[in-house]
Amino acid sequence: MSNGEASQDNASESNGESLPESEPKEADLGVTAFFGDSEAVGQLLERERAALVAMNHFEGAFTLDIWRSKIKDAVEEATKKHRLTDYIVSLSPMASIK
Repeated sequence: MSNGEASQDNASESNGESLPESEPKEADLGVTAFFGDSEAVGQLLERERAALVAMNHFEGAFTLDIWRSKIKDAVEEATKKHRLTDYIVSLSPMASIK
């Protein structure tokens, strides 16, 4: 049997088998939340934001705030915590016209 024939045999064997169904794990639920309703996506983004802040990745956390339409809150937080960047300042007019 050649290598090509062995590969075809293995492929046909694996196609005939079905994978066992299992309960989704908590880690799996994070990925599938992107395909849920707006509340599920919001919760997923909030968890990701908290993880980014814990790792001191404030630019990433700010970007997630933008995705969630929380620009005003993000600009205020960056101002209070002395984390303003040129990028954040450039977006601040979107937060308020005052």
